[in-house]
Amino acid sequence: MAIESRICWNEETARLVRSHGDANMISIGQRLVDEQEVTKIVSAWLDAKFAGGRYTPRIRKMDAAY
Repeated sequence: MAIESRICWNEETARLVRSHGDANMISIGQRLVDEQEVTKIVSAWLDAKFAGGRYTPRIRKMDAAY
C-alpha cells in the first residue's frame, strides 16, 4: 500500500480525499485554516470510509506505481 497524502482545506475535501482517493494521510495549511476548522476537517476525514466501486481501479494503479 502506497502512502497517499492529500491537501484538505475544508470538511468536504477531507471527505472526498478519503472516500474517493483512500488517502491515508492529510495535510492542512496552518496559515490558511483556523483551529476550529482543523478539528472539523480531521473529524470528517476520520469518519469517512473508502467508497470503493469505480474508485478502486484508480487506487490499484497508484499502488502498482510503488
